[in-house]
Amino acid sequence: MENGIDTATATTSENQQRVTRSAGIVSIVVMASRLLGLVRERVIAHYFAAGIDGDAFYAAFRIPNLMRDLFGEGALSKANEI
Repeated sequence: MENGIDTATATTSENQQRVTRSAGIVSIVVMASRLLGLVRERVIAHYFAAGIDGDAFYAAFRIPNLMRDLFGEGALSKANEI
């Protein structure tokens, strides 16, 4: 014991604080991503409306978005299970 504090307890507490801080940062970034996605959808709807140009954009956007969902968000969900 150092100064009345068990080092293992102090290390565990520091790790918990670090994990909590990291989870908070990830949560804030995910929320910002969702808000920016909403802004993107509004801008696309404003400029393309319901037409062939908007349909072409959404068709081209599906594959990269699917890859992000599978690899990016899938990795985060697996990391939470560990």
